Amino acid sequence: MRLTGREFWALVHGMFLGSLFLLAFAGGLAGLYSLRPELLTRAGIAERMRRLQIGTWGMAVIAWLVGHHGQLHRVPVVPSRGDGCL
Repeated sequence: MRLTGREFWALVHGMFLGSLFLLAFAGGLAGLYSLRPELLTRAGIAERMRRLQIGTWGMAVIAWLVGHHGQLHRVPVVPSRGDGCL
């Protein structure tokens, strides 16, 4: 099976970066669910909040990478006519 350059970058964009984001999002939901009052202790709150902060930053970085990668590799470049119009 051969992939063109655009197909390869679409695969990276969707399968790699997209799956990382979905995995981080599911982990964030599980972390929020674990904040139920019957599951918490004082030490558990500090540990879970630290994990949620790291996960939130990780999701933000992954979402930024998905957007940046999509803009660079997936959006076709429209050539300018030279008169300022696209």
